[in-house]
This record gives sequence, structure tokens and C-alpha cells, in this order.
Amino acid sequence: MMIDASQTRRVGARRERVASSYTARLVSAALGVAACSLLSGCGRPEDDGVKSNTVATPLPPYPAWSASMIGKPLAEVVKGKANCIGVFDTVTATHTGANPGVEVEGWAWDAAAKHGVQHVLIVDLNDRIIGAADGGRPRADVPPAFPTITSPLVGWHGVVGQTTGTALAVGLGATGGECSLSSSKKLDGGVY
Repeated sequence: MMIDASQTRRVGARRERVASSYTARLVSAALGVAACSLLSGCGRPEDDGVKSNTVATPLPPYPAWSASMIGKPLAEVVKGKANCIGVFDTVTATHTGANPGVEVEGWAWDAAAKHGVQHVLIVDLNDRIIGAADGGRPRADVPPAFPTITSPLVGWHGVVGQTTGTALAVGLGATGGECSLSSSKKLDGGVY
């Protein structure tokens, strides 16, 4: 099979886009972590990211809205960008039963819609969807740290169907686009 120069350029351009997307996510995560460090209260600074409690029960089910998305590449499911901020705070429980996985939580604000992000996807470092979370939970610690956030209903809680690896949280904005939430997490505890 012969590969011509145009095919080589297309493959190179695709690799560049993937690398650029990954770099942008890392920069976004770093900026969010820095902001949270400066403004106490938004990332629950008393947490070290390892709040997990191990339970010998199956993982709760994925939110119904996300079931068809699990296992797919993020780019196949979500198109465009959203204007939101937030944090992937912690792994709250590790399930070791018949259906192992972890429960996770954080917070996210949709700046365009001016309310908490309602849906969050959890992706691995290859942008494959491995979990999902529902938003709208109370987080009274967030608005005092970010005066533009006008509601405490910015918390999210969800599930990831694996217990190891590193994951990123991606908020789904009201406009249908996605936004990276700061802080990647090792699913077996800690900040990556």
C-alpha cells in the first residue's frame, strides 16, 4: 500500500489537533487549580483528593441521559465549546462489588446560562467517556470564592466504571458545547 504526501499531511494535522486539544485541557486545568488555590473555598482545600471509602457493593448506575455515551470518544458525542468553570474535587467512594468503579464529585458553573452545569462527563486521558455525573447539588462554599457565581447549586456527583487510571471532568453547557473542568484525578486517589 502506497501512502502519498497528502495522506501523510492529513495524519500529521490530526495528530497536531489531538495534541493541541490535550494541551488546552491541561492548561485549563492548571489555571483552574491556580485560581482555586488563591481563592479558598472553591476546591474544598481541606480535601487532598483522597476521600474515598471502599465499599463491597456494586457501583450505582450511570445517569440515564448518559448511558448511550459511555465508551465513546468525547468528540463523537459533544460538538463545540461552552463557557464554564469548575473543579473535579474528589473520588468519594470505591465500589469493589460485582460492578466495580468509583463515585466522584466536584462543581461547575455555566457562565453563559448563569446556572450550575447540569451534566458532566468523565473522560480518560484519551478523551474516551468513562463516567457521568448529574449537577444541581448544593455547594455553599463556591459562590463566596467566585462572586460571579450567583447560585450554590453548582455541585455535581457521578460514577465512573473503573477504579484505576486518571480522569478529567468535562461540563456540558446549556448550548450543547463542552468545557474542561480543572484538576484531573487519579481514580485510585489523589491529583494527577
